[in-house]
Amino acid sequence: MKKATIAGLTTVAFTAPGISDPAQGEKTKKKTAQAATDRIRTGFIGVGNRGQGHLQTCMGLSNVEVVAICDVSERSLSAAKNIISGSNFPELKVYTGNDFAYLEMLEKEDLDAVIISTPWEWHTRMAVASMKSGAYTGVEVPAATTIDECWDLVNTHEETGIN
Repeated sequence: MKKATIAGLTTVAFTAPGISDPAQGEKTKKKTAQAATDRIRTGFIGVGNRGQGHLQTCMGLSNVEVVAICDVSERSLSAAKNIISGSNFPELKVYTGNDFAYLEMLEKEDLDAVIISTPWEWHTRMAVASMKSGAYTGVEVPAATTIDECWDLVNTHEETGIN
C-alpha cells in the first residue's frame, strides 16, 4: 500500500504539470505552463498521520514545493510543521480555525496541486473545490461515498479539465 501511494504521488508530481488540454480554462493553462518549468506548488488539506506520510513523500521530490497546509487539529499542524522545519522549503502558510479553512487556502494560494487526506465525508466537497480552483487534485480513497458524489467528481472534472 505504501509503495503504491508513493508511486501514485510520484506519477502525479512528474506528469500532471505536463498535461495540456486546449479545452482547459485560462487559469489552468497558465498553471500548466508555469508548472512545466517550475516546481509544483502543492497544498495539503489534512496533515494527520496519512497526510504527514504524503507530505514526507512530496518533500523528497525535487520538483515539489509545499506552500500551504490546512487542518483543524493543532496537534496535526504542529507535527507537520516539525516535518517541514528541517527542510529547505520556504516558510509555508497554515490555514486552520474552522472546518472550511481549506476554502480560504484554495482562494488565496496559487496551487498547482492539492493532496487531500481528511475524513471520508469531506473528500468529495474538498476535491470539487480544489479542481474548481484550478489545482490538480489527489484524494485518498474513497473519493466519494455515494453515486451522487461520484457524479459530482466526474462533472467537475469535465467542466474544469482538472484531474
